[in-house]
Amino acid sequence: MGLNPKGSLSRIKETASDIQERVEGFLEEEGLSYDSEGLYHMRCDLRQGEVFLPYSGGLSLEKGLFDYIEEGYGFAIRPKKVALDFYIDEEFLPQKDRVRRAYRRHYEGAILETRHNRFRNRIVVLILFLMGLLFLSGYVVATYFLKDDDFFNIVVPEVLSIVSWVFVWAATERFFFESRSLKRELKKYQRLHDAKIHFIVEK
Repeated sequence: MGLNPKGSLSRIKETASDIQERVEGFLEEEGLSYDSEGLYHMRCDLRQGEVFLPYSGGLSLEKGLFDYIEEGYGFAIRPKKVALDFYIDEEFLPQKDRVRRAYRRHYEGAILETRHNRFRNRIVVLILFLMGLLFLSGYVVATYFLKDDDFFNIVVPEVLSIVSWVFVWAATERFFFESRSLKRELKKYQRLHDAKIHFIVEK
């Protein structure tokens, strides 16, 4: 029985189309969508609960709002531009500038903190790598001078070798994994900070 390339390609297209429809349906249910310009919209209904954090005097937004926004952002496929559609009552219109300022302020803080964490991570990577080199140098020196086959002369170089590679591995892990994670986090916060904010009055 021969293969039918056209039939296989047709089934692949149908499957891809079905997956796309399911994804779009899921996003729509969650209040998420893309417009014709590729802008990723997230619907946030500010009529559903407290908007400002208690005791903040209207300077900070509820943490749950940011959790909701970042969860919605997580469903997006590499969004370059983000839009927030805040649904409000007419009575809330005078508060929209306070909401906008508090929103930007939150992500300015998140960006600064993430930049600080990236800088600190680089310092830790450097220290770990230098410690690894130091113990590796100790291993080289020990193998050169400790030539007798007694227990001490055998164990010390091996311990120095193991410790050096532990430090080098820790530095490598932080450099290749944690650095990338922090870079993605910084991009996320920058995109959310620069998001277009729309206030939609709905009765």
